[in-house]
Amino acid sequence: MRLMVDAWLERREPLVTLRDADSGRALARWQGATVGRLLEEGGLALEDLLTPLSPEATRRLVAALAVVHPVALPGREPEAA
Repeated sequence: MRLMVDAWLERREPLVTLRDADSGRALARWQGATVGRLLEEGGLALEDLLTPLSPEATRRLVAALAVVHPVALPGREPEAA
């Protein structure tokens, strides 16, 4: 499966969605204050979102996000950290 990170940071409630690159289906979502914490703590860097990532770089980013922060699946709230 190819993964794509879809980020909308310049909104009242910033949103980062992990998608299946082939189908566009949302696999995980982080939003609002969680996105702010990801940026502040270094789990997410703007540089990672400004240019398309290689598949390996995308896998590393997803692994870092999943290990450090709970994953919010569409339609489900993340478990408390």
